[in-house]
Amino acid sequence: MHLTTYVPEQIGRTYSKKDLGRYPLYQLLGRIGKSYRKAQQTVGACLADPIVGAPLKVSVRSPLIFIQRVLFTERNEPVEYLELRAPPDLYALSMSWKADDALTVEHGQFVQAFANL
Repeated sequence: MHLTTYVPEQIGRTYSKKDLGRYPLYQLLGRIGKSYRKAQQTVGACLADPIVGAPLKVSVRSPLIFIQRVLFTERNEPVEYLELRAPPDLYALSMSWKADDALTVEHGQFVQAFANL
């Protein structure tokens, strides 16, 4: 999998490259009071380019799963943006959800509401 992560500059200045080698990013964010509480994620597909294809050991133009995710604090402050690219045989996304009486699949409301999350 190929992962690229961005944080706002003021957050990135609070830790070093050495810190990133020792601790996961979520711990570094928590250390400065910027723990994330929600995420917005989009899942799609893309084609491998030469930069991503080489480390993934796939041919250029091979299909990849493409995920974009923005993580937010409790105050709705974005603290991390990431892009993940992976061959479909190495990465799977599994979700579960439950419709209730107010949100039914028959009326299409559930699918529409789910798409707007």
